[in-house]
Amino acid sequence: ATHGTKYDGPIVDSTLGPKTLKAIVYAAGMRPSPFAVSPVYDIIARADRPKFEPSSGGPFVSKVTVSISNYVPNSGSAVHLSVGGEEPTMFSQMYSGPFEIDTIGTTVVKAYMTKPGRADSNVAEASFTVLEQVATPTIDITSGTFEDEVTVHLACATPEARIRYTTDGSEPNAASAEYTDGITLGLAPDGSFASYVVKAIAIKAPEMGNSLVLESGTFTVQPPA
Repeated sequence: ATHGTKYDGPIVDSTLGPKTLKAIVYAAGMRPSPFAVSPVYDIIARADRPKFEPSSGGPFVSKVTVSISNYVPNSGSAVHLSVGGEEPTMFSQMYSGPFEIDTIGTTVVKAYMTKPGRADSNVAEASFTVLEQVATPTIDITSGTFEDEVTVHLACATPEARIRYTTDGSEPNAASAEYTDGITLGLAPDGSFASYVVKAIAIKAPEMGNSLVLESGTFTVQPPA
């Protein structure tokens, strides 16, 4: 007679807790072998793998704030992390809350979590690309009231950056008008007064992130008295 499960190849055991395997060999015309007994082995659950927020990617402009969303303070869990690509160890820095990455380029962050009564988690890894930000454009006249028309000039301290602008107060983007040499603000088409607000950004893609938005005050252009 046979007992237990017939062995046909490696056995995968994923149930938690201590285990002992026993085995016996049967052969036709022969007495069964003695029992073979394995050492006791214990399968324990791993701690949860850290989850980065944001998960990775970018590019981010100037900096990115990274947190570990499944870390619960004062729960007994601990997270060991490295910022720079090396494998984290028990001697690596401990995560205590959101942290900033402002190093230009790509930074690799790795982390694992520990929890009492559980095995260390697998290592989580994420890459964050941070771009330098283009300088915010400047304007030579910020606001005022003018007769007939006024010409304002924009500039950017970042070489080779291109300036995009609007004059109606809407947010500028890569599809907005490109600045070349002065913006002339005139009367309304019927010759009456007109008001303008200039907004501008500077772009140098893909190697740098867009600048902050420059916003002027109000320009009022009116016909002469």
